[in-house]
Amino acid sequence: MNKFIRLKEHRDKLNNMLSRLSFNEKKYILKKVDERIIKSSNRLLEEKDKFKKLPKRFKDEKVASIIHLTRNIFASHEIDELYKTKRSENIRVVK
Repeated sequence: MNKFIRLKEHRDKLNNMLSRLSFNEKKYILKKVDERIIKSSNRLLEEKDKFKKLPKRFKDEKVASIIHLTRNIFASHEIDELYKTKRSENIRVVK
């Protein structure tokens, strides 16, 4: 029996975090987060097992949970960094 797991609550939380951003910002953040997850997961794998992209379906619930949680954590960090850069551009020194 092939049972594929997709964690709806984690996906909804990520969607909720990204809902306030424009399309280009969402695309930039998700691309950066996915590259970071792939890079960190490939660090310990052999050459034949390395990821080229994130899997859409998982057979193990623990692996799915870990990847979705790390994706949410990295996305929230990148959103914070994006807001910091936007704020720093808007702040002007008054003399």
